[in-house]
Amino acid sequence: MADNKSTNPIIKPLNFRVHLILFLVSGTLWEPFFNLFCFLGLNKIAAYPTPEGVPPTKNNVLVNILLILSIFGAPVAWYRRYQILHEYIDFMEPHLPSLPKKVNENGEEEEVKRLNCLSGKEFIGFAITTVLILLLLAGSFTLVIYYLIQFNQGLLPDTIWGNGAFMIFLPIGIASFFIGLGFSVRTAIEEKKWFEAFNSLSKEIMAINKK
Repeated sequence: MADNKSTNPIIKPLNFRVHLILFLVSGTLWEPFFNLFCFLGLNKIAAYPTPEGVPPTKNNVLVNILLILSIFGAPVAWYRRYQILHEYIDFMEPHLPSLPKKVNENGEEEEVKRLNCLSGKEFIGFAITTVLILLLLAGSFTLVIYYLIQFNQGLLPDTIWGNGAFMIFLPIGIASFFIGLGFSVRTAIEEKKWFEAFNSLSKEIMAINKK
């Protein structure tokens, strides 16, 4: 795996905290750039020699970013990013040296499992669920605000479409908020794991090819 070392690019670690802050501050507008760095990083790994039978991490960055910018294409790009890294680490495992064992609290040595992210299918399942819940949250709160304005103006009829609808959408909005928050946190945790797996793998790949 150490051929053509001079052509191998330096893979800089991806800083999850920085990307997360930029994502939150920009109101999710950082999402395309966030994914851009990820797909570019995968292409840098692809520049290193890949053993036979290991699926390469080479990808079309432009196509994936265009998918991210579209509503229906974004899940496809998310799937690709997770699946590419997950499969590569999974198939690359036999070709990598064993990780140093760690000593537990009882002084016994334990095997260290190599970091990996979820498969594309596993990630996309709850990622889409998160988006749908957040859409439900946005819709519910929009209707609640509308009914609040109508109520304050005395225009809200005491019917199932008036007060009744208000009392229905308010708890739905509140419940969606907490459920959506939970799913969002889970998504952030899995994204962090993706970054950690990528950084750990790229560090190993560069170390091996320096020998």
